[in-house]
Amino acid sequence: MIENVLKEIKDIIDYPSVTVLMKTHRTHPENKKDSTKLRNLLKEAENRLLEEFNKREVGEVLENLKKYEDGFDHNMNLDSLVIFANKDTAKHVRLPLEVDSRIIIDKNFATRDLVRALHKSEHYYILRLNLNEVQLFEAFADRPVKEITGNGFPIQNNLYNTDTLKRTMGEKQDNMSREFINRVDKTLQEFHKHHPAGVVITGVDRNIAFFNEVCDNKRIIIGEIKKNLDSLSTYEMVKEAWPVALEHIKKSKSEALDQLGQAVGQNKFATDLNDVWTMVNQGRGDVLLVENDFFQPARILERGRLELVEDQNEPGVVDDIIDELMEVHLSMGGNVVFLDNGQLEKHQGLALTLRY
Repeated sequence: MIENVLKEIKDIIDYPSVTVLMKTHRTHPENKKDSTKLRNLLKEAENRLLEEFNKREVGEVLENLKKYEDGFDHNMNLDSLVIFANKDTAKHVRLPLEVDSRIIIDKNFATRDLVRALHKSEHYYILRLNLNEVQLFEAFADRPVKEITGNGFPIQNNLYNTDTLKRTMGEKQDNMSREFINRVDKTLQEFHKHHPAGVVITGVDRNIAFFNEVCDNKRIIIGEIKKNLDSLSTYEMVKEAWPVALEHIKKSKSEALDQLGQAVGQNKFATDLNDVWTMVNQGRGDVLLVENDFFQPARILERGRLELVEDQNEPGVVDDIIDELMEVHLSMGGNVVFLDNGQLEKHQGLALTLRY
């Protein structure tokens, strides 16, 4: 999963660390072009490394990059591919969102797009309730990502008795159903602790009613579809779920902007990038609002000030200081909300509400 790769690489500091980002295609024949495009990007990364180092100095990095030149299965592509390579690391992740194809060479890996995929509200799960089996699916907007197999899912009901006579024993049957749905909720809540994203639940009225009775934390539920979707393909199910999730997303973004408006009225906000950087590093940030495509190369100067630059390839420049800003903010317990381009135009694409 995306978060597993993020945890493994986010604290690695070793120069040069190479991040290769590439827009990919899900379907044939478009994805046939991805192999050539990847080889070209890997060659570009090699050339940039050899402009700064001799081949012996970066031999291990080059070897890890070459692992992706041939034999990579592009039939499994989503909307983008991200490769992380240094002398000790060779990892990749497929993302269900588009990225700008580019090469980043820095002391650490560029994780912004992974964070964006995890924290964008368009990333969510669908819980398909059924008294025989419960399945959990990952989705991004109107596109399925995969069924979750592991972490307790799918859940088989070994309590439910399909014998017609016993099923007529109403109260006993209801108790058995509640017991099973309670087990489902416990499994879901544990999963959500490690993979936080909103959940749309689907099922007949009776099963959703049982779930609402026993659910320990209803805040993770962003919508309901009260009908049986068991006969639908994963793609068709996501098409049903996405409008429900989208309604919640619009409401959440509106609430985040309202919160920003209140913070502005109370003078508990920051929009200047240097001020935001300082406040976040002091642990004063509450909600960081960022437009989807906002990025900024910068140098980190003495005393923690930033020098904003245009050319990310200049020596000593952090390719995207917004990436590092989000990493620090999340580590301090803050929240990140991505907004559509233009929604923060008055604040130059970035704003921070303050705890104090």
